[in-house]
Amino acid sequence: MTDAQQRYQRNWKRRWRKSKRNRDHERRLWREWYFRQKGSKAFKAKRSKGIRRWRSKASNKKRERAANANRQSKKGYLYSIKRLYGLTAEALLALKQQQKFKCPLCDKRKPLHVDHDHSTGRVRGLLCGNCNRLLGFYEKIIDDRSLLRRVHKYLSRPTVLGQRDVRAT
Repeated sequence: MTDAQQRYQRNWKRRWRKSKRNRDHERRLWREWYFRQKGSKAFKAKRSKGIRRWRSKASNKKRERAANANRQSKKGYLYSIKRLYGLTAEALLALKQQQKFKCPLCDKRKPLHVDHDHSTGRVRGLLCGNCNRLLGFYEKIIDDRSLLRRVHKYLSRPTVLGQRDVRAT
């Protein structure tokens, strides 16, 4: 064979391997082989062993990925606490220990958030999310007395007609 004929043959084989028709043909052959082998006990044992090995590797990778993400998120959280409030990780831990890892207002063990005074920026302590929001709304109401009056007026008005009383049931 000449060089030109060999090149032509190589290119033709390469195109055939890449062609969709050939891929479909290979898939069909593989499926036929797979379903022929599927019934045998040896095939089932080998396949189940391979699946168990794959699952254990995959679960290990998932655990590693989750641990790494947890480390990264904790690192980012501590960085933002330091940047926003000037609290180091040790100071944050000391505050949590001082409060016995509980919210001082509701006395529940929930994830604690940094509570700070918006006018001065000083940290007052650690509160759970609900109490922290409650305190923020309370400060807003104290600053705006008309808002407090509107809230009181809203709560003292009668219920909307056509709706049943939820507490009665």
